[in-house]
Amino acid sequence: MTKDFAIPLDLDHFDVSTITNLFQLVSYAGLSAPCSTLRVINDSSISVVISFNGVDDNDYVAWQRSILVPCQRNSRPGNNKALFAKGTKIWVRAFLTAKLPLGVIYFAGF
Repeated sequence: MTKDFAIPLDLDHFDVSTITNLFQLVSYAGLSAPCSTLRVINDSSISVVISFNGVDDNDYVAWQRSILVPCQRNSRPGNNKALFAKGTKIWVRAFLTAKLPLGVIYFAGF
């Protein structure tokens, strides 16, 4: 019998103390492992916007919140498809804020 399971992966993190209103690359190497779902955990004092190309606003993550970004419905661990490839680059920028940016944004995959 085939079992469908997901292993959580700690992929990357970004210290927001230097964040600006312009997109900044989280890691030059990109994601450290492939995944079918990306979880963005904003453990900081500001809201942020993430992008997968450094130009377009792809998702908004409020401060002290998290979001799940599924790649697509047929991308699951059970069929060995992980469409967020290893090396996928992610950019972040501050979402119009006057607060002092403190904390970290974590990226996890499944």
